Amino acid sequence: MHWVHIREGTIELLKKIADNNPYMIGYRYFKNSDFAAAQMYFQDAIKQGTFVAPSYYLLGHMTRLESSNWSDAWRHFDASIQHDKKYSPAYYGRAILQMHARKFDEALNDLKSSVQYGYYGSQCVDLNNPNEIANVWKELAENEEFKKIQEQCRTRYNLSAGL
Repeated sequence: MHWVHIREGTIELLKKIADNNPYMIGYRYFKNSDFAAAQMYFQDAIKQGTFVAPSYYLLGHMTRLESSNWSDAWRHFDASIQHDKKYSPAYYGRAILQMHARKFDEALNDLKSSVQYGYYGSQCVDLNNPNEIANVWKELAENEEFKKIQEQCRTRYNLSAGL
């Protein structure tokens, strides 16, 4: 009970400090798994023209997690990429949708872009994580192109196979 109060108080403080940065507030709600509140702030950030690509990406990510109808998730990932052609998380999110739609070539192309434009290697860590491979990329795990992408990740970020 006390923890909830602290989290809510933190958000209220953040709203005062970052009242002109809806993305930051939305991200806090996102991290707290309050997707409905996060969506409002991400939409505000898009309207302001700030953090547009990340806002669209997170809208797509939340939609993918919460809904079985992924048409909005596709739209959000596409909008993120359209706004910033090098925003790597959006390519990774869209690759997951491509995978589920059994569009394997498109998924591989998006994974290549995600790895190419990625800054911190988080997608590379995921692509070499046995749980992520088993739960998301199972149907591509033995594909030679997928293995090349994994190897590129391991080389670029000094990762070990199967983390």
